[in-house]
Amino acid sequence: MNKYLLSLVFAGVTASFNASANWTLAYHHDQQGKAIEGQLCQLVDAVEAGQEVRVLFENGDSKSLTTAEYVYTKGERVFAELTSNISTTFAGDKLHHQDNAYHWFAIVDTTGYRHMARWNVGEHVNRGYSSDQVAVKWFVNTDKPLGIFNSSCNGDGDNNPSTPDLSKVSPWSATKEYKGGEVVKHENVYYYARHWTLGQAPQDSQNGPWTALKF
Repeated sequence: MNKYLLSLVFAGVTASFNASANWTLAYHHDQQGKAIEGQLCQLVDAVEAGQEVRVLFENGDSKSLTTAEYVYTKGERVFAELTSNISTTFAGDKLHHQDNAYHWFAIVDTTGYRHMARWNVGEHVNRGYSSDQVAVKWFVNTDKPLGIFNSSCNGDGDNNPSTPDLSKVSPWSATKEYKGGEVVKHENVYYYARHWTLGQAPQDSQNGPWTALKF
């Protein structure tokens, strides 16, 4: 009986974890906030729908990923507050906490602006502030296609897949660059762009850029 109950608990935890682990790249911009992949409105839409957010930074040959504790939107900008960090450094291929380590807090937004504050661990001693520009990948925890029904991306703005306003979906264009997240109509079928594409006619594919939508 105990083994049976333990199996049920383990299965339930595993199912719960898998159900919540659907991190999807919503938006990627360079150091100056210029879009590389995705659409900003997709990220705004996901945040205002209550989705969790993670941000990824690249620093030379290393990358760091953290979950945002607080996320804000203001107009067409998204801000992530990152507060659970201790200073670290690479020693060759090993990651260590720094000697005389400090807490560091950061706020980053979709213009690429990042502001950081540093404080000694266990002490109320200010170690300084700094600001810079960084490229960021913004991920949201959702298994739904992003931006399909957002008023500034596509659709009627109610973000409800059961009541889509398909009259606002544009036909596919062979000369338009799609960065991912767009919805188009082609030969009376609606398609969702999973990632960047240009000139590739929509067709349903697990490996290509387009996914056919069924309502």
